[in-house]
Amino acid sequence: MKSRKIFITIFFGLVVVLGLYIYSIFNGTPWGKYQQKQEMLSYLDAKYQMDFSIKSMQYNSLGSGYYAKAAPNRNPELVFEVAVSHDSNSGYADLYPAVLWNSPEAKPIKEYILQLFPHLEQSSFIIDRQLSEDAGPHIPTYRSLHYDMGYQSVMIINLPEDWFLKTPEEQQIYMENIKKLATYLQSIHLPVLTRIFFQTEDHNNRKAIFITEKGEIVQK
Repeated sequence: MKSRKIFITIFFGLVVVLGLYIYSIFNGTPWGKYQQKQEMLSYLDAKYQMDFSIKSMQYNSLGSGYYAKAAPNRNPELVFEVAVSHDSNSGYADLYPAVLWNSPEAKPIKEYILQLFPHLEQSSFIIDRQLSEDAGPHIPTYRSLHYDMGYQSVMIINLPEDWFLKTPEEQQIYMENIKKLATYLQSIHLPVLTRIFFQTEDHNNRKAIFITEKGEIVQK
């Protein structure tokens, strides 16, 4: 009789453990969510140099794991997604710049870009949550940029011009303005991956110059 009670106790214990394990596979764990919440807040605070709050935390069993809804404390209406990322060097990626871009706070940024590239139309540059990859001999791969295609904001500046038809002096002016943009984004604590794309009908002449989140200029 005693051994039967022990067996039943062990059996139900195993059922509980198995149930918790299955639950954690699809929903994560309370301690996992707490740990990720703290690490995501540290990541956001350090990246954008301001305080954030986590609104909700979820777990994606088919994706990279934990992801959350967050917002800056100074403007709680700017709710965006942040997630664990296996592509990003920091281990996390977020969509704050994409949400900021559609708010009145982005007006000075847009005006500055138009100062650097006065021939641009507003529709020619955006910050989006997704960027299709263009292949070409003068275009760095996303893999080399550690770009997360699911949760990373990208500033896209499209220039319908042929880089290789420009004089060295004209190319130098573009490079100086791109460096100014990189410095500006760092100064306002908006480290966003930026692609300046010289788009032509000849795919071999298409060229992309990237500004990384660290402000580095990358090109081929």
